[in-house]
Amino acid sequence: MPRQIGSRNKLSTEIKQRISDALNDSIDNLENDLSLLTTKERLEIVCRLLPYILPKLKETEHYTTDSPDLSEIKVNIFRNES
Repeated sequence: MPRQIGSRNKLSTEIKQRISDALNDSIDNLENDLSLLTTKERLEIVCRLLPYILPKLKETEHYTTDSPDLSEIKVNIFRNES
């Protein structure tokens, strides 16, 4: 019998909790384990973990127009002589 719409999948929830518990238990050893690796291996691990804590940047494009009001930017610097 299928589960009701909107109800949580108990198996997935349990698996996620077990993985989380295992990682929390081993996090104290992570720093020591990383120190045993070569510099190259440490950098590879860091590069693999970064996407989990930093958002990935998407490629952007910049378009310019020949509009007269956008073709020139003026910067005025005022000094506060107090």
